[in-house]
Amino acid sequence: MLDKVKPPHHQYALYLALQAINELEGAAPTESSIALAEIRSSLLTMPQPDVRLRLVPTEEQTSRLEEERQRIAAIYRREGADAARAGLKGTLLAYYRMDHEQWLRAGSPSAEDYLADLAKSPA
Repeated sequence: MLDKVKPPHHQYALYLALQAINELEGAAPTESSIALAEIRSSLLTMPQPDVRLRLVPTEEQTSRLEEERQRIAAIYRREGADAARAGLKGTLLAYYRMDHEQWLRAGSPSAEDYLADLAKSPA
């Protein structure tokens, strides 16, 4: 399998990757694979950062996002950019348009919590 990978230097990279995840049983360790194992081992002792990520939209949410996108586009065509921006408030589309920094500042809410909090706040 490895001999079919082109260019040849990718074969070695793939070999190391497979060896690192223990997919090459009986493979003789190389200097590079030993170094990789040492690096991996030392990284495991380091504190793990707290990384918060948003979940990708579900199929149902993806459908809703497309419906909202079309609705906002229609508002934009009829009434302009300001009306379209105003139409985004309280939508799932607004939630997924937030960049990561904005999402973190908002408290890393789930889509459901974000929408529920907006529904509670006065218009």
